[in-house]
Amino acid sequence: MVTDRQVSPSATSDQLNSPTRTLHDRLLLLAIRSALGGVWRWCSGVAFVILLQFSVGSVKAFRRFDLQKLQRPVVSRSFFYLSGAVGIAATLLQLYNAALLNAFWPFFTAIVVQLIAAMLQFARMILVPPKQQ
Repeated sequence: MVTDRQVSPSATSDQLNSPTRTLHDRLLLLAIRSALGGVWRWCSGVAFVILLQFSVGSVKAFRRFDLQKLQRPVVSRSFFYLSGAVGIAATLLQLYNAALLNAFWPFFTAIVVQLIAAMLQFARMILVPPKQQ
């Protein structure tokens, strides 16, 4: 008899590393409370400091650009403001998590927001043709 912890001799590597099994393992880890009480508080605090430094550096770099070169279509401006608003919300959520909540999902939200913003920016770079001069 093979238990959950034992590997069947006839199990293939595809069965052991299936996406469903991996997802199940991740969900199980999310459901378990950590033995360290303040681990998500610390993670969110560090994420808040890093996101704040990144945003301050980005604003400083953005202010150095020539305004004539930044005249873009409405889509670029709306994407810029929308991603900025979502980024601010994710940063403030880190502060809230560090101060009061102490949960995993706000910390993970910051990671997901950064990944989605990077993917959308990459898609924009590929799909929107550069302005011809």
